[in-house]
Amino acid sequence: MNKPPKLDRVTLSLHWLVALGIVFLMSLGFYMATVRDHSLFQMHKEWGVLLFVIILLRVWWRLKTGWPKPVSDHFSWEHKLSKVVHWTLLISTILMPIFGMVNSGFSGYGIAIFGVEIIPMNFDIVEPSKIVPFDLFWKQFGVISHVITAYILLTAIILHLAGALKHHFIDKDLTLLRMLNRSHKR
Repeated sequence: MNKPPKLDRVTLSLHWLVALGIVFLMSLGFYMATVRDHSLFQMHKEWGVLLFVIILLRVWWRLKTGWPKPVSDHFSWEHKLSKVVHWTLLISTILMPIFGMVNSGFSGYGIAIFGVEIIPMNFDIVEPSKIVPFDLFWKQFGVISHVITAYILLTAIILHLAGALKHHFIDKDLTLLRMLNRSHKR
């Protein structure tokens, strides 16, 4: 088996930063939704906006450098499934934070990142302690789209992990090792 070309540091770094960031923020989001603990929303939003910038860099880098070449030959249906999963991962990692920002922005709670206000909170004129949505339709659209995208992304992550494990344990190729920056022969 030929040794696959190594992936550059930028590709590996952006992949793992986004992967770990998404897992962290999705875990935090599922926790907040399940337990109804809203005290972590500000942290979720701040890290989500920061991760969104990294996601945009990753998408730009992926489109600039192209997709890594497969390590070994596979059936055409596997290549097609791989492309669908990779595109789903890429698109949903862009859409999920956008929908989260639509929800937060239009709900009246605003968006601030580490103390810098990007979209201000919308306080009620009559009751200044109460926050009112800028627009109920877009708030609901943001909430629903954020949740749906979370489940799509979770499904794609599970398929992505299953594919990586299949490459490693069944195909016994170097795909997973290349992503871990360990491209020694098996």
